[in-house]
Amino acid sequence: MGESSARIELFLYVTRIVQYVDFKLPAGCTRPTLNGVFGITYRPEDYNVDIAMRN
Repeated sequence: MGESSARIELFLYVTRIVQYVDFKLPAGCTRPTLNGVFGITYRPEDYNVDIAMRN
């Protein structure tokens, strides 16, 4: 019961963010590659993102 409620709530938060926010690459930056970085976990390379509210 608790896990399913948490999944639904997380889905609603993420959906709301995607609806109201634009994620863009800053001017002059290159796209991140699909190569990852090995460590304790496998993670994406560092990159910059501009976040702006949609109108």
